[in-house]
Amino acid sequence: MQSQFHTATVREKKGIEITKLNESWNAVALITGGGSGIGRASALAFAERGYVVVVAGRREEPLSEVVNIIRTHGGTALAVKCDVSSEEDVHQLLERTTREFGRVDAAVNCAALQPGGAILDLSVEDFDRTIATNLRGAWLTTRFAAFAMRESGGGVIVHVSSVSAMRGGPSDYSASKAGVEGLTRGAAEELAPWGIRVIALRAGLFDTPMLHTAWGTGEHPEEVLAPGVAATILKRIGRPEEAAAAILWLCSPDASYITGTCIDVDGGILARWL
Repeated sequence: MQSQFHTATVREKKGIEITKLNESWNAVALITGGGSGIGRASALAFAERGYVVVVAGRREEPLSEVVNIIRTHGGTALAVKCDVSSEEDVHQLLERTTREFGRVDAAVNCAALQPGGAILDLSVEDFDRTIATNLRGAWLTTRFAAFAMRESGGGVIVHVSSVSAMRGGPSDYSASKAGVEGLTRGAAEELAPWGIRVIALRAGLFDTPMLHTAWGTGEHPEEVLAPGVAATILKRIGRPEEAAAAILWLCSPDASYITGTCIDVDGGILARWL
């Protein structure tokens, strides 16, 4: 099957290539949590592939930095401040995206809060805050992205889950990610009639600010992360760009027969432990 992308590279600067899409089809990718970690890497990967990119998150400064990188290298990008736990914020995010660019072809949900603490120490308010961002935020993103995709003939929604959904961890975080995987399977079945695929990427340990904060790596990251490294088959922590490459592929025509499932991108953690 012939790709719908035009493959001519128009420029390369500082290691970033922007590939122009066919003029008749301007694909749009929306990434929540797009200011750092896997979200940031995904935004840059989609931009390299020629997508128009919309990044959303609570903090404006890192979003603006991502947008500036993309624009500097010839791409088109927009930053939108958004709290994904807020129905109004997510509604406005999709309204602005479709108003500016006419469609949404890929929606990637990377927004998440790190674990709040042990079950005996965590307050109900903290638990609700984790669920509101990690699970309700994923549901809201799916809902409003699906409305837009239904109008334009289909699309792909990718949620970033975690190995914690399968092998445990802090209870609030594990519960939220297990919920995301249930949402993925249910939404995939509901949205298939409109040509919308829904997939979860079950992430292992990636070298992101959230990982270092959650593990408290401080000045000794190699020592603190050693147990995590030992849990993998590949004996290393993943790079955010590796997760982004998998997300980009899942949103491509090459993955057109994949929906309603979770793809492990974890360096082999679950292969050893499950």
